[in-house]
Amino acid sequence: MERSTNSHKGDNGKVVVVGGDPKYHGAPIISALAAEKSGVDLVHLIVPKNQQHLARSFSLNVIVGCFSGKYLRTQDAIKIIELCKHADVLIIGNGLGEKPQTQRAIKKILSQVSCKVVSDAAALQPFSEIAPLPSAQEVVITPHHGEWSKIAHSNEQLSEEETLQYFSHLWKATIVLKGSTDLICSPDGQVYTNTTGHPILSKGGTGDVLAGLIGGLMAQGLSASEASQQACLEWGKVGEFVAQQKGLQTTLQELIDAYPLSEDHL
Repeated sequence: MERSTNSHKGDNGKVVVVGGDPKYHGAPIISALAAEKSGVDLVHLIVPKNQQHLARSFSLNVIVGCFSGKYLRTQDAIKIIELCKHADVLIIGNGLGEKPQTQRAIKKILSQVSCKVVSDAAALQPFSEIAPLPSAQEVVITPHHGEWSKIAHSNEQLSEEETLQYFSHLWKATIVLKGSTDLICSPDGQVYTNTTGHPILSKGGTGDVLAGLIGGLMAQGLSASEASQQACLEWGKVGEFVAQQKGLQTTLQELIDAYPLSEDHL
C-alpha cells in the first residue's frame, strides 16, 4: 500500500476496537496491537473500566477509553457510535462475553455505525440476528467452525462453499471461515482459499490478531475481501516462519512481533 508524502496523522487509517470483560481482558488488547502493527495511524481501544490501565501498559500509541463498568452495556453504546463517526473501521466482539446486556449493546452499535466493521467472537450472534447492517460501509465476519455452526442455519443439501455464498450474499458481508484452510467469501459469490498456516496458530488469541489485521488493512484502503485475503495469507506465513525458527515453545507476543515478514519470507 502506498502513502502520500503529504500524509497527516489519521490519513492512513483510524480504527476503533471494542472488547473485553472480566474473563477475557487480553482479547481486545491483542486486536488493537495487531491493528497497530498493520500500519494504521490511530487505534482507539475501548475496554472495561477496570482494565483501562492494563491496556495502556501495552502500547504508547493506542488511545484507551473505557465502558462505564466491567461489561459493555447499552448505556455505553452512544459514546462508541459517536467515536465511530470519526473512524474508518470498528472491530468489535473480542472478549466481550455473552451477557444479555452486552449482546443488546452490540446490536445497538452494529445497527447504527456508518464506518466499516469487523465482527468477531461475541459480536457474531448479534450480527447474525440483525444483518445486513443498515449503515455500515463494508462488513467482515470472522467465525471459526464452531461459531459458524451456531449462526449459519441453512439447507443441509448445500455444500460448505454454497452455504458461505448464501449467507455472504444475504448478510452483505465478507465471511472469513477460519480453519486449517481458511475460506474467504465475498458478497459477490467469490470464494478464496488460504492454505498458509501452522498448528502453532491454534494458540489462544490468534483469531483476535487476525481480526485486528483485517480491520487495520481495511482502514488503510483495502476492500473487505482484499484485506481478508492478505491478512489470512500473511498471518499464516507468520505462523509457519515462527514455528520453523522457534518451534512450538513460543508466545503469542512473539508471533505478533514477527509480523510483518519481509518479502523474502512471504
